[in-house]
Amino acid sequence: MSGLKSSSNNLILLRYYFGFLSFSVIYIRLVIIKLS
Repeated sequence: MSGLKSSSNNLILLRYYFGFLSFSVIYIRLVIIKLS
């Protein structure tokens, strides 16, 4: 069960990481649009 729990935790971390990645990409695009 401990292995299953760690894998689920890794999935949650991946979900947060990709969410932050997409948010940073959108933020960078907004900054570029404002600067141009």
